[in-house]
Amino acid sequence: MGHNEKLRLDLDLFGQMREQAKKQRDALMADRLDEFMLHASLRQSIQKAISANRKGDRVAGMSAAKRGSALPGEVTQAIQIIEAIQETDKEIEGLIALKREALMSQMKEIRLGRKALRGYGKPNQDPAGRFFESRG
Repeated sequence: MGHNEKLRLDLDLFGQMREQAKKQRDALMADRLDEFMLHASLRQSIQKAISANRKGDRVAGMSAAKRGSALPGEVTQAIQIIEAIQETDKEIEGLIALKREALMSQMKEIRLGRKALRGYGKPNQDPAGRFFESRG
């Protein structure tokens, strides 16, 4: 497989990864975590395919003429796709942080509510209060 064919294959794989990132973001926004994790695993498999494609292509051992043989439009397109993936990943990170904050605040409210219920629900507690003497 020639260098340009590998680049085209990479472009296709990067495009698939961009679509999976968008689907992952949409699933996270809709609170569908199973779907989010499915898209994450699909992205990992695409990443492995890209790595396997690159593994056969030893960049360090290529001559300067072969490295320069890539079409500039394809390289620019690859860079744009990768930047789009990075932007989507930043959005996903932000959404995860927001959802984590909301979950942590809900957990704190639940903990405080449980603590209050424990305080009210002690059956052996003195009804007059523990700081007042009821003998008299």
